[in-house]
Amino acid sequence: MCFIGTSGDVLNLDPDIAFPKCSTGAAAPYSGIDTARNRSNRALNVYLSPGTPISRLDPGETIDFTPAATYHFCLWGL
Repeated sequence: MCFIGTSGDVLNLDPDIAFPKCSTGAAAPYSGIDTARNRSNRALNVYLSPGTPISRLDPGETIDFTPAATYHFCLWGL
């Protein structure tokens, strides 16, 4: 998973380490994200707030976000 911030800073994350399984009810919050690129083989659920799903980020997919918002991510299907 690759998060790109508004200033071009890049945060590369291993999804199996950085994000909890959705089945646990937990999600990892991240903010300041301009673009997310899923370079892994895992899909992620994306929530604007816990319990309010807005998208699923599939392997190979890139999504643009609103940097001022906080998004919550968890591993889909696990």
